[in-house]
Amino acid sequence: MSEIAGAGPISLSLEGVRTILVNIAAYRTWLGAATVAAATAKTFLMGEYDANVTLPIGAIFFSPENVFSGDAVYGGAGNFFAREGLADVLLVEQTPAAYADTDSLDWLNALKHITNVAGQVIVGIEQLAGTGAYLNVRGYSVSGAVRDVVKGERDLLKMVLRVKWQGPGNL
Repeated sequence: MSEIAGAGPISLSLEGVRTILVNIAAYRTWLGAATVAAATAKTFLMGEYDANVTLPIGAIFFSPENVFSGDAVYGGAGNFFAREGLADVLLVEQTPAAYADTDSLDWLNALKHITNVAGQVIVGIEQLAGTGAYLNVRGYSVSGAVRDVVKGERDLLKMVLRVKWQGPGNL
């Protein structure tokens, strides 16, 4: 089954988060995606991806701690709604072979690697936010880098980037 098209401000905003991500060159490079279309195929909305997917990937979550809201600005004929929302982008990759040992230096370097990736994505968001047809991103935050090692299985690096958008006409 194919993904249905987004309709309305919530789905379109989440698609806007994906659109800004896949148009960041550093994000595409990290994914190993040569094109925007290839990056889009590796960036999952609502966090729905197969656990056996080829890494790295990005997964956009709209979970209970994320919010979407709108407030009326002005009144009468000049009335419009200013919308804002939050979504979490989970960046997941296999720990690079160069940092595969679990000694303290490789552990540190693996975590620095994923924080460097997230930092480059942040720079790209700052450059594109609110320009052209891109979502009007007004802020971001990150919550810790994690190395998730399960013996005999995958050795994963994960980081969550929270994206906040705001303003009228942001879709």
